[in-house]
Amino acid sequence: MKKLVDSCIDRLSHSDNRKKQKARVDIQNRYSKEPETLFSYLSHPDWKVRYEIFKVLLGFGKKLTPVLINNLRSNNEDIFYWTCRLISHYKSTKISKELIILVEDENTSLGRKKLLVEALSHMRDDKSLGVLVGLFDSEYWVLRRQASDGLIRRIGKKSLDVLLSVKKPSEHVEYWLARTLMNFEKYHKNTEDFFVECLKSKNEEVIKLSLSYFEEYKCKGVMKNLLSLLNHELWSIKRMTAEILCEYGKSVIPDLEELIRTSTSNDEKYWVSRILGEIPISNHKLGEIMSLLVTDSSPYIRSSAILNIGKCGIKTEIYKIIQYVDDPNVEVRKNLAIALGENLFDKKIKDALMNLMDDPDEWVRHYARLSYERLKNQ
Repeated sequence: MKKLVDSCIDRLSHSDNRKKQKARVDIQNRYSKEPETLFSYLSHPDWKVRYEIFKVLLGFGKKLTPVLINNLRSNNEDIFYWTCRLISHYKSTKISKELIILVEDENTSLGRKKLLVEALSHMRDDKSLGVLVGLFDSEYWVLRRQASDGLIRRIGKKSLDVLLSVKKPSEHVEYWLARTLMNFEKYHKNTEDFFVECLKSKNEEVIKLSLSYFEEYKCKGVMKNLLSLLNHELWSIKRMTAEILCEYGKSVIPDLEELIRTSTSNDEKYWVSRILGEIPISNHKLGEIMSLLVTDSSPYIRSSAILNIGKCGIKTEIYKIIQYVDDPNVEVRKNLAIALGENLFDKKIKDALMNLMDDPDEWVRHYARLSYERLKNQ
């Protein structure tokens, strides 16, 4: 009998798939009454054999539950690994309880905990959900990531409720909650309030996840929350917010115009100017709004407004910005040289460009020459 079984085992590593399949069937038939004895082959020297035995054991179903629970405490790392792989295919409350005990045991090694958490993510009982969320506060990144991936695998109303029930999460936990809930696309309407709160987070990555959420779902009623980030201390957040507001298109224009008229923040006014220059807006409206900014005391706001006035092409507004040929700020004069090149070539614009071509700054002269040549050749 042993020789026959060994012959079948040898055939499991054969390159011919038909012979391997025949060997699996023979082994399953011979071990139908004592499938637990097959577990010793999970530590076979040949990985192919171990994998084929794994597939054979899958065929025995839930009758293996007692053996699987027992093998979770095996000292053999190969047997433990394949046991966790097998468990991932069963939704047993008994197995789940044992997994939780071992995950929470401080004597369980990190490597084993990672496999246990992966197996636990395939269970379907409520308690395992709470354990996975609790791991968001683990000292080990690999367990936090494994728990998040596991909850993403278990997307559903129960998982959603458990995740949203976490009160006043730490920065640490907040990130993993956000990362996980980002993947609950089916329930995105249920998670809007959570991501609005995340916009106030002190964690840069949490804010970025929230901004990605609002970019994806274009939620209404959150414009003031998004606009407040244009005044954030981090440049990366301000830039990402501006890019996302551009994605909202024309719908943001009334809010942006109101912000320009009421804001005292240079950051807000600068980014609003940048956004308005990128979204579809009538030339008249763009010129009207930029006229409010072009006289600002901040050179960066003036320079951005000048560029936008150049795009709008309204002559009355263009003639107004010509006065900035002598502005003390180089960036303002450089953007004026660019803006004038977007318009028709008349005497006033020609004279302004001629002045800029004599500017003391090399870059201002460079852009003035480019604009002059472009307009002359029209």
